[in-house]
Amino acid sequence: MWILFPFWWERVNWLIAYPFAGMGESLPPRFQQIALAHLLSLPVGTRIPFEPFADKLIRETGLKWTAPNMIFARDSLHGAIGRMVIGILADFEVVEPEYQDKPLGKGTIPELVAFKITSFGKGLLESLQA
Repeated sequence: MWILFPFWWERVNWLIAYPFAGMGESLPPRFQQIALAHLLSLPVGTRIPFEPFADKLIRETGLKWTAPNMIFARDSLHGAIGRMVIGILADFEVVEPEYQDKPLGKGTIPELVAFKITSFGKGLLESLQA
């Protein structure tokens, strides 16, 4: 983890986790640095509502949805943050995501509603500052 995590954070194009045309070819400049600063400001083990976190990250990084259909832009950007940031961080055990069922047609799908920074995850995030 201590080798893979910094490599992913600094060298991988995060868009591979959300490969939709509306996201463009690259993330806004300093996206990773701003995301790191926001994540480091969060307390360990505290439930963080996802939507305000995503909205703040979108606003402060200038992340845009450039597809012609802008109707679902906010949902698409939230989906991108959920997959590119929280989903990957959950795989590295940096965060513990919380989902709830969202109705869709005749069934439901899991919707990210909150997350917690783990103690282990805080250490991994802090290691990126060095």
